[in-house]
Amino acid sequence: MTLWYFVNQIGMATVCADKSDAEKEASVADQAWPRHAPHVVMQLVDAAQLDSERSARQAAQLRIEELQAQLVRADAERCMAVSNAMRRIQAREKLTYTDKEVELIMLGWQAEFDKAKAAIIEAQTENEALKAKLAKSGLEKWRAVREAVAAEREACAALCETLQAPDSCTGVERSLWDVATMACADAIRARGSQ
Repeated sequence: MTLWYFVNQIGMATVCADKSDAEKEASVADQAWPRHAPHVVMQLVDAAQLDSERSARQAAQLRIEELQAQLVRADAERCMAVSNAMRRIQAREKLTYTDKEVELIMLGWQAEFDKAKAAIIEAQTENEALKAKLAKSGLEKWRAVREAVAAEREACAALCETLQAPDSCTGVERSLWDVATMACADAIRARGSQ
């Protein structure tokens, strides 16, 4: 059984019957001993359980980062492959592409992109479940981590936006490259609003 406590600013903890009792007693203590306020309600958990949950959360976060990196690499590789294929066809047949043909080429990337996105969503779902489990333990001190993740996410998105098409790309190929890098940046940013 996990016990409920209220703890003051100098580290003194008082065991309580349950959460509502701890909340009530913390409020009374804030008025009785204002120099030691605020009195915070919390639960103490087994350190081994906490370490296990923390390790699982870190593993889930690493998996998300790995999948994001794979997605960026896959988009760049596919862009280069399409660019090379278009260059070969244009050179061989001296063709230019209509907007509809370019759209069909772009749709070819969609299946791979959707597969990578599904893997990221699965890892995010696992990450959210672990976050909820940690929150239930009364250990909601991940603000700094979340801010660091948000900053890293923005840095990754900004990097995608600045990726320049290879010098060998022509006008249409550069446009395709720009569309792919902007879509990648938007997908990375969208993860922060989920």
